[in-house]
Amino acid sequence: MARYPKLKKGVVNMIKVNGRELKKALSNAGKFIPRKSPLPALYTVKFTTHEGKLEIVATDIRDYFVTEIDAVADAEESFCVSYNDLKALEYTDDVVFNLHGDKIDIQTGNITTTLSVINPREFPILSTLGDVVWQYTFDARQFADALTKALMCVAEDETCGVLHHILVEPCEFGLFVVSTDTRQLLVQLVQRLSGTGHIIDKKSLVLSHATAKRLAKVIRDGSVVVTGYSNNNIELRTNATRIVSLTEKDNYPDWRRIRRENSSVVFTLNASDLAVVNSFPIPKEERMPRIYVTLDIQGSKMMLEYRSEDEQVASRAVVDISVVHSGIEKDTFAMNAKFLHNIAKLFGGEVVTVHYENNHSPLFIVASMRYVVMPTYMDT
Repeated sequence: MARYPKLKKGVVNMIKVNGRELKKALSNAGKFIPRKSPLPALYTVKFTTHEGKLEIVATDIRDYFVTEIDAVADAEESFCVSYNDLKALEYTDDVVFNLHGDKIDIQTGNITTTLSVINPREFPILSTLGDVVWQYTFDARQFADALTKALMCVAEDETCGVLHHILVEPCEFGLFVVSTDTRQLLVQLVQRLSGTGHIIDKKSLVLSHATAKRLAKVIRDGSVVVTGYSNNNIELRTNATRIVSLTEKDNYPDWRRIRRENSSVVFTLNASDLAVVNSFPIPKEERMPRIYVTLDIQGSKMMLEYRSEDEQVASRAVVDISVVHSGIEKDTFAMNAKFLHNIAKLFGGEVVTVHYENNHSPLFIVASMRYVVMPTYMDT
């Protein structure tokens, strides 16, 4: 990146940008500002003007966010401003920056605010990435949805290490996005766009919880996202935005060991029907609420029951199922209400295929040939 001369006192450089574009860019940049850091520069946003663009950069060292918006500028310049100061401003259709010395006047409508400028040399420099070992192009919303759903199945406690994060594994058709907390396992295949894909090494990576959450929010508005991996960094490009993130150490459990064995019953249902458990009178303080599930194969029904502490039925609901195959007539098992809720959220209104063996084996739910979830081990 070019080095820009320090402004002389009394010299004014003007930069004019669209307020709506600036507001959106700063909103996304704010997701990469750390809550706590010993480095004051990390609380700032770096601005650089070049070739009719205003480049906006934010980082917490692990993740770098870079985006560009159209700008009219007197000269090429680079400077940093506190994100909290920028966030407090109201942005109109046009925003004018007047840079003079170590101060900047920001004019929004009839209001002009003067802020301090920080030396851009204090801002961390993004290291050069090495050769890309794999690269794909995806629909941005599909990839963002996969990351969002994956976060629902990670371990909630940060002390669980790698289980608090997400595994991303390349394959011929795209990327497997995997998450687990040891009780539930979610595997999604995000398919690459036709005609795209470049693989030298099928090396998997682990995205931190924080990184995955940021990426899902920022790339969702893009049209396509190009994903590349090199030197333990994952790079995503969508529209005028670029994100480079340092990945975690890949010591993720081998998810391929969890396989579906013989199924006593195979049936289909609308996943959204399972959201009925949200209406059950389950006390908030109950950490592991158990829902008893009874399969009525002949009646093509699945009964859901929540029982109180004295084992009395407190609430009951019936869900229609369509039996594909069955070696039994009836069976009962128990399941954590959280996992039933997760199934409804993960699959939405999709019709899913459920594979059931017995009441002490995992339940496999499959849909769209894109992802598989193992909610829990069941126990009556």
